[in-house]
Amino acid sequence: MKHNGLYFPGLNGLRAIAAFFVFLAHNETVKELRGLSNYSSTRFFNIAGDAGVSLFFCLSGFLITSLLLAEMDETKTISLKHFYIRRILRIWPLYYFVLTITLLVIPNLFAIKGFNLEYKIPVAGFTLYLFFLPYVANGLFMVNLLGAVLWSVGVEETFYLIWPLLLKHRKQKLLIFFTVLLFSFLSIKFTIDYYAMNSSGFGPLAKIFDHLRLECMIIGSAFAYILKTKPKLLAVILHPYTLAITFAIFLIYIFIGFNDIYQYINPIVAHVSDPVIYSIISCIIILNV
Repeated sequence: MKHNGLYFPGLNGLRAIAAFFVFLAHNETVKELRGLSNYSSTRFFNIAGDAGVSLFFCLSGFLITSLLLAEMDETKTISLKHFYIRRILRIWPLYYFVLTITLLVIPNLFAIKGFNLEYKIPVAGFTLYLFFLPYVANGLFMVNLLGAVLWSVGVEETFYLIWPLLLKHRKQKLLIFFTVLLFSFLSIKFTIDYYAMNSSGFGPLAKIFDHLRLECMIIGSAFAYILKTKPKLLAVILHPYTLAITFAIFLIYIFIGFNDIYQYINPIVAHVSDPVIYSIISCIIILNV
């Protein structure tokens, strides 16, 4: 994968693996919605989608931060204008095309059992989609299955909007900066999940924050910084034993789980920590690839 002179061989292969994991999970969900025999309740298919999505977001954080750090080294600043123009040209045309097909054309032409394709999203929800906030719309309104999957594009666009601004105007050293951001986001997410357990009014907000995977992109960004500036830590990450242990943990996690540990942990803590575990595993694999 190449970005403005940066070349990371193998990352396209990781994206293909992530896409395959997401496909497997969605395929079982669709079969369940259609009333067909499926494995959506099994641990592997439950977790495969989350693991694939986390890998996608880690790759985004890693690649964008690598690009921005390289630009800062070369020019001592970040050109927000050029960054946003590149993102707009790369994402907006396809996003609005898919949005038009899934939320305007299909609801007026099709009605297939299990997909709610005939469902027409309210004006407020459609407006949120227009402004790249589909994950907010999904938390507040009913959306047909095909349109709902745009939530991940909205999450990435939110990240792309705020990340160069934060990096350009940061005050602390980057690892401290990443740690503070990660802890702050996880604290907010934990608080919302806690109140959602005791009040239905917090349910939509909890769903929104569950989709807002900023922790994955922050961790991906931290590993991009490690690759660039921390050779001793990088040597540990690239050690064959580290990679072997990481793969072993991943296989245990996705097929068996840490149920013996999780039974003693608050379920909210487990829920908040899952994307962090996926992300660290993903980033160790990213650097080794």
